[in-house]
Amino acid sequence: MVDALRDGALRADVLLIVTPEFSREVPGGLADFIDLLSILIPPTVLAGKPVALRSASPNRFGGTFSPLQLGHRLRPAGAEILTDRDPAVRRAHRPRRRA
Repeated sequence: MVDALRDGALRADVLLIVTPEFSREVPGGLADFIDLLSILIPPTVLAGKPVALRSASPNRFGGTFSPLQLGHRLRPAGAEILTDRDPAVRRAHRPRRRA
């Protein structure tokens, strides 16, 4: 399974990582996945790979912490984070009002 995940990420032109945020943290399964991609054994999966990050959270900060944490995990492995101003969805559990 690890080889299949690394293979898929290696073949992708761009990675889009979308995650909920829990207690200002990245979910453990996603952190493990990033660690598996970050292993610097050939082929280096993340070296030069463009990565976009998105997050949502029920708190008022809107999942702003998890993209920061993901960037800290991805940059040392050579990933190219597309933007540091990724939009986050705050209070994601509430229905949106229609205008």
